[in-house]
Formats: sequence, structure tokens, C-alpha cells
Amino acid sequence: MLGWKRYIPARFQVLPVAFGVVIIGTGLAYLCKQFIPALALQDGQYVHIPDQVLSHVQLTDLSLIAQHNQIWTNAIIICFVASLETLLSITAVDKLDTRNRITPQNTELIAQGSANVLSGLLGGLPVTAVIVRSSANVEAGAQTKLSAILHGLWLFLAMAFGALLLNYIPFCVLAVLLVFTGFNLAKPALFLTVYKQGKEQFIPFIVTFGAILVTDLLIGVGIGVGYAIYFLIKHTYRAGYTLQEHAMGHQRHFVMELALNVSFLNKKRIMDALDKMPAYAIVEIKGTDSVYIDRDVLEVIEEFKSKAHLRHIQLILHDIPTVDIMSAH
Repeated sequence: MLGWKRYIPARFQVLPVAFGVVIIGTGLAYLCKQFIPALALQDGQYVHIPDQVLSHVQLTDLSLIAQHNQIWTNAIIICFVASLETLLSITAVDKLDTRNRITPQNTELIAQGSANVLSGLLGGLPVTAVIVRSSANVEAGAQTKLSAILHGLWLFLAMAFGALLLNYIPFCVLAVLLVFTGFNLAKPALFLTVYKQGKEQFIPFIVTFGAILVTDLLIGVGIGVGYAIYFLIKHTYRAGYTLQEHAMGHQRHFVMELALNVSFLNKKRIMDALDKMPAYAIVEIKGTDSVYIDRDVLEVIEEFKSKAHLRHIQLILHDIPTVDIMSAH
């Protein structure tokens, strides 16, 4: 797989490399089983598809849903894991697409959810978008949605009529495809690139990566999201405003420009900044570029407005909405 595109002439690359690897790996496993018993794989190390797989399709007994609470627990977990895996997969595949198209995520999730409901009613397992299948389509030169539909058709035909051949495929060969695909999506160069972007990009990245390996996909991404939220709150707290000071003769002039979005997280920092304004200063607060200013912040400004004259501060407000504040009297 590492040397296929580098050393094999393009005219011989008729089939995708993954298909060739499966053929070669399956052939080697068969030869070992026939001629080198010491190296033969065990039966449990091969794909196992039951004979006449279509006979296993049957309507689900829906009465069990009300009898077993564990069904609901597993269903919710599978829902989140499947949706998360799908979103991560389509994000990765969009980056592989040579035409730079963006997958409509809502459409993808609605389609997947509908398919999983139908699959469950027929006794089937849930499906997700999987990076191996998707990247195989990209590498094979797929350009339209028809490739995904045909992919499902080939799987159906293989399961229905080729189960005997599929049972010769070792799991370790499929594992190679997964590892190689994962390596292509997360090469060491990627870690170095994220590291160069700074610790606030690298730390959430490496924490998520490690958490997924130690736990599982759902918990790992949850930990990563939690860590990213911490940095988001940290930056939001810092980015509520900018403050500039100018000298107007012997009088100090402060200009506070509020950010695009000013949330309640910025309340304490704005309150402290206004509290430190020196007496006899000119304070100008601008909300011209702000799309949203939280009411708590507006109350802080309104309270400062009511007390500024006590410190002989000249207050100038630009596009700051007026709100009523609660009085202690």
C-alpha cells in the first residue's frame, strides 16, 4: 500500500490498491492454511457471514422496547456515536475531495437516521459513514452521489451471493486498510503542523487524540470538546472590549470599544475596567460594532453612568442601549 502509487505504473493501477491488498492477503492466508499449518489463522480470525444471509431478515419484535430499558440506553449511545462518526468522516472526506465540495451535514444525518430506523425494523445493525469506504470511493475516482448508492448495491450483492468468498478474508487484512487510512488522515506532519499553531490549538488536539485512544470515540471527543470549551470561554472572557487611552491636555481620555458579541462572561472584566477609571477623566464607550451586548453588561454600564458624576467623570456613550436597573432604594 505504501509503494503502490510510487512504484507501480499508472497503467497497471486499474483496481484500487485496497482491493489488491485484500486479494493478496486472502491468498497468503489460504496458502498458509494449506501448506504451512504453523502459520495458519484460526477460524475466529476470518470474516464470518452466515449462509443465506437474507433468511435472517425479519421484523423486529417492538414489544421488547417497553420491556427492557437497556434497549433505550444502547439506542441513545449508538445514536450519538453513529452521528459523531458520520460527521467526522464527512469532514475528512470533504478534505479529500478534489472538487472541494461540502457535504450537507443535516441531509446526511437525516438520511442516516431514516436508514437506521428501517434497518432496525428489519433486524439489521445501524450504519454510519465510514472513512475507509468513503476514501476508497475517492481514491477510485468517484465524483457523484451514485458512487455511494452503487457501493451499497455491491455490498448487498456480495452479502447475498458471495458470502462464501468473503469468509476467506482475514480480519488482519481489513485492519491494515483501517490503519493505513488512519495514517493518511493523521500523518506525523499533521501533528507538527498543529503544534506550530500554538499550544491553544495543540493541547485540545492532543488531549482529544489521547482520550479517544484510552477510552472510546464518544468519550474521547466529549473530553476534547470540553477542553475546547474551556479555551473558548477563556478567550471570550478576554475579548469583550479594547481600551485605548489618549491625552487631551491635562485630562485623560479613555475609549472603550465593545466587541462584536459581549456576553455575561465579560461582565466582571468590564466592571473592573470601569471601576479603575480615574477621577476627572473622559470615558467614551462605543457599542457601534456590537451585534449583541448582554443585559448584565448593559446594567454595569448603566450603573457606572449613574455614579460617574460623583467622580467627575465625563461619560460619552455610542450605540449603547439603555436598560432599567434595580435600585436598593
